[in-house]
Amino acid sequence: MDFVCDFHVKKVLEFMQDNLPCDKLVGIAEGIAQIAPIIWGRYERTPVNPLALECPPIRATVPPPQ
Repeated sequence: MDFVCDFHVKKVLEFMQDNLPCDKLVGIAEGIAQIAPIIWGRYERTPVNPLALECPPIRATVPPPQ
C-alpha cells in the first residue's frame, strides 16, 4: 500500500514547507481552507483527492474447482 499525494497539492505543500515558518503551517493551511471559497468561489471546482491510499488489486486465492 502506498500513500499518493495529488500533484498540485504536493506543489502547494512544498512551497509552504520551503517558505513559511514551521510553527505556522497548520494555522495557515486551516485559514486558507476557510477563506478559499470567498477568494476563489467564482471559479468552477474540480474534485481533488489530496491524499489517497492505493493498493494493488487483491488476487483470489481460492483453488479452482475440480
